[in-house]
Amino acid sequence: MLLSAFPVAKDTSSVRGKCAMLVSEARPWWLVVATLLAMLFQGCSTKVSQRQAVPSIGQAITCKATSAHHDGDTFTCSPDGSYGAPFVVRVASIDAPEAGQPYWRVSRTRLRELAAPGSSVECYKVDRFERRVCRLRTIDGRDAANLMLSEGLAWYLEDYADEDVVVDRERYRHLQAEAQRAKRGLWAEPAPMSPKACRQRRQAGLSCR
Repeated sequence: MLLSAFPVAKDTSSVRGKCAMLVSEARPWWLVVATLLAMLFQGCSTKVSQRQAVPSIGQAITCKATSAHHDGDTFTCSPDGSYGAPFVVRVASIDAPEAGQPYWRVSRTRLRELAAPGSSVECYKVDRFERRVCRLRTIDGRDAANLMLSEGLAWYLEDYADEDVVVDRERYRHLQAEAQRAKRGLWAEPAPMSPKACRQRRQAGLSCR
């Protein structure tokens, strides 16, 4: 069965114009449907590629600008070079105090200093919140996780310890233990609550400290 003819659309540059032109040429209905689906897929693919124009996994990238420092382990990196689209970074290996917990503002301020424009990230996965989990290095090449742990401004993320190579894992644990003994940062609190415990309490409708 052939589709009946319609007046030829004058606008052939827009999707609507192309669709009208297709049906005006009296083509078989199945060919029109297939062509329309191909056009739709191509348009969606273009939008997705534009929205996700971010560095590939495992690629070191310099942050031309940083912003939206949510707490001491999450911020937005606007990459240098041809990548264009900013992306949210979840700093690997550490868990900083949640908003409202003791030292959360201090931790966030310190991250702003470490994740300054010119710092770099090397991302190795995307988490369930669509954040890129990355190793963060300061402008002078220092591991930001080392500094946050040694200053008592974050906890070592034991739940994901298997994502760290052995030498890094042992160093992070050692730095945290040293900060605990010296009562630096959040370890100066009488009974510091981990960010994980705080999140669990809040999910249950309870307060945390």
